[in-house]
Amino acid sequence: MMNYGRMRNALALTGALLLVQPAVVWAQAAPPRAPARPATRALPATGAMVRSYVAQKKVPGMVVVVGGPDWTSANAAGRVATEATASPVTVDSLWRVYSMTKPITGMAAMMLVEDGKLKLDQPISDFIPGFKSMKVLTDPDTSLASRPATRPITVRNLLTHTAGLGYSIVTKGPLLKEYERLGIVPAAVNRQAEVAMAQARPRSLAEFADRVATLPLIAEPGTRWSYSIGLDVLGRVIEVASGMSFEQFLQTRMFGPLGMRSTYWTVPQSEKGASRPIMRGRATIWCRSIRPRRRYGCRRPAFPMAVPGWSCRLAITTGSCTCCKMAGRWTAGG
Repeated sequence: MMNYGRMRNALALTGALLLVQPAVVWAQAAPPRAPARPATRALPATGAMVRSYVAQKKVPGMVVVVGGPDWTSANAAGRVATEATASPVTVDSLWRVYSMTKPITGMAAMMLVEDGKLKLDQPISDFIPGFKSMKVLTDPDTSLASRPATRPITVRNLLTHTAGLGYSIVTKGPLLKEYERLGIVPAAVNRQAEVAMAQARPRSLAEFADRVATLPLIAEPGTRWSYSIGLDVLGRVIEVASGMSFEQFLQTRMFGPLGMRSTYWTVPQSEKGASRPIMRGRATIWCRSIRPRRRYGCRRPAFPMAVPGWSCRLAITTGSCTCCKMAGRWTAGG
């Protein structure tokens, strides 16, 4: 009787497992669900504002995308350029995002802080030895005379524009001339200026940072805010700390995971008709090019920098690239 009872229990258990098993196997084999397309929401006041800016000729075209965790609202008006033949603006238009690249670079640095490979108050000379013995200008307006700095430049200083570094669009006097001589001019201003600047620029982020380290600072690190090339230097710090190129790190750790497939330093040929300068003579990189090979923005830069900017789409659609994806992940604490 004992053997019979054990056999009966075993059979009962086997039957129960057989009943459960198909559901378990199905659950394991079922493909993951695609993320739900966010619902759309009308924002009449925002739409009216966008249309009024175009009607008043404040801008040739404009697109505003606003979204929450499960909804999005998009309003677009006008054209991508001043010419009457320019394409209409849509949420799929490709735009240069200019210095919005800076917070992206900052987030990349904070990921390395989280990884334990970087510390906010760590001297950047730990990664770029040339910054170990910096000097500070004593009379920035008239000369390059300098004294030894009493503080090191830290990662925090680069993130907050308090490193004592300058920028060609704000720096003046003899130091500006040195920035120009050494090609420390990351901003791509226009096609004409770019022809000359491209010849002087360094060929890598490493060379860029090393050249910057040879120049005096405009102020003692941590004592003065000044819009600067600090985020570009931070790009080199990210390279050394991560063991990847700046571009590879962002693609591997940020753009790829977020599905940002239309974010570029250089617009590929497949996208060459997706963007165009907003105004002639104004700063831009990406172009809907009548002669794409002659537009400097359609060429690959010598190296990826944080200042000149990327191109990016604003549309929030399932599976598409969008800078808004990054902003959403950021504000959600991800």
